Amino acid sequence: MPSRRVAHPMRSGANRRRTTWARSIGTMSNASAATWDTIDLLAAFKAAGGVQQGVTVARIHLRIACITAVNPNDEFGIGIMRGQNTDVGASVVGAPNPVADPYEDWLFWSVFFASTPAAGAGAGPQYFAGGANNVTFDIRAKRKLPELQESLNLVTVQPQAVTYPVQFGYSSSVLLMLP
Repeated sequence: MPSRRVAHPMRSGANRRRTTWARSIGTMSNASAATWDTIDLLAAFKAAGGVQQGVTVARIHLRIACITAVNPNDEFGIGIMRGQNTDVGASVVGAPNPVADPYEDWLFWSVFFASTPAAGAGAGPQYFAGGANNVTFDIRAKRKLPELQESLNLVTVQPQAVTYPVQFGYSSSVLLMLP
């Protein structure tokens, strides 16, 4: 019996959603214990004329660095979530933070503790391995932003007393699938 070939429809590139990168860079600050800072990773994209309504966040490349000195056992939490424009700012009442609200729908969530590195690995306590206070994340999480007042929020929190103010530098590249 001759083999039977099944025709598969070819996918054309016309049916794929277009994509674009939204990039941002800046600093965040936690002024005292139990305070958090929330920024919109799409703010620069929107300011340049981009529209976030109906986009899907496909991927996030995030680099974050602690700029200020840390002590052993210092702690900080970080999270990225689909939020509201009204959540952006310093310690906004009712806005979620990674330590107080760990069960929100976070695209990324983690808490880091500063430790003293092995001899010769770094100058002092650090949050991340490798003798530095910076780390890069590659986050794959598809979240749609269907509403007008939604934002992609990066949140940092210092849940306990440390040397204040604590500052973080960040750079992000967010891959958006356009509607």
